[in-house]
Amino acid sequence: MSSRSPRPDHAQRAAALVVVLSLAVAGCNQQNSDIANLPASEGGPQNVAVTGLFPAGGVPPPEDPRDKLYDGDAHAINEGQRLFERYNCVGCHFHGAGGIGPALLGADPWRYGGRIDQIFQTIYRGRPNGMPAWAGTIPEAEIWEIAAYVRSLDKAASDKPIPTEPPPPAAGPSPPSAAAN
Repeated sequence: MSSRSPRPDHAQRAAALVVVLSLAVAGCNQQNSDIANLPASEGGPQNVAVTGLFPAGGVPPPEDPRDKLYDGDAHAINEGQRLFERYNCVGCHFHGAGGIGPALLGADPWRYGGRIDQIFQTIYRGRPNGMPAWAGTIPEAEIWEIAAYVRSLDKAASDKPIPTEPPPPAAGPSPPSAAAN
């Protein structure tokens, strides 16, 4: 036998490979036609439930009962303001007006919830894109006081009357008139 003629086992392997690939292609075509025949309500990713902040279609957690001890309490708000500066929250939030971190004055809608217990969770656990978790660094009672202060900023902003008249036009050069042409 010469070295130039194919050996019989190479020919058998090639034939087997062709058969296997043909079956695989036929199986793929059959599977695609089965999917295409399904009604839209039975398959596909278009039926994924989308639910706010709660995974797997969960419900929001119940309100924390501690919120009633701090929300609107003048002492907690004053302490929260002091702690807001002490822990350098002003470094990112600039006394509530925003900076590196988001503005807290009139923050409507709140990205992660505006109830005091939700604000507590934001401070305690942190949030993606920049808000660090303060659990274990700041005592929980102090986080509640900071949350009370932050919540009061939103209430203070929402209590201000909304102007009903448009502001006067800004002073500056008058626009060119058509008669000047």
